[in-house]
Amino acid sequence: MGRKCSESRPARRLLQRARVKRTLRLVALALLVVRCDGVSNRDFDCELAAGHLADCCQGFPIKDIYCETTVGCDSNTVPNLRLDESQCILGLGCDEINQRNLCEKVASLGRAIQRQCFYPDLGYAAPIGWGGLGGTDCKDVDVSEGRQPVCQ
Repeated sequence: MGRKCSESRPARRLLQRARVKRTLRLVALALLVVRCDGVSNRDFDCELAAGHLADCCQGFPIKDIYCETTVGCDSNTVPNLRLDESQCILGLGCDEINQRNLCEKVASLGRAIQRQCFYPDLGYAAPIGWGGLGGTDCKDVDVSEGRQPVCQ
């Protein structure tokens, strides 16, 4: 007698889980090497969470997820995901990630840093370039802290 298709599903699932675990271990190892050079917990966990989402969601745009903190003269960046969001994602299995539509939610996040300038004529801060007025006292603001968490 030949094997039924349903009998091979558990084997495929085990193989898929092994691939996911291997990928996560490789990413973790690579990041551990980098982490020794001062990578933040937020950066590290964001990379792991993005890798986990890519393993769980076909076509996940991992290249569009920013997971690096940089400080520069012209601009700064922080990871799209906050530390609590990354840790939440890492604690979920693929089925729950897909049920919660986390891949779509994370993929739709904009950059976490927004350049804001104070406009003295208006008396408040707004994103740079807003209204065509010249602002003073410009700074980069982590807007991810004020939004609803994508995972909790």
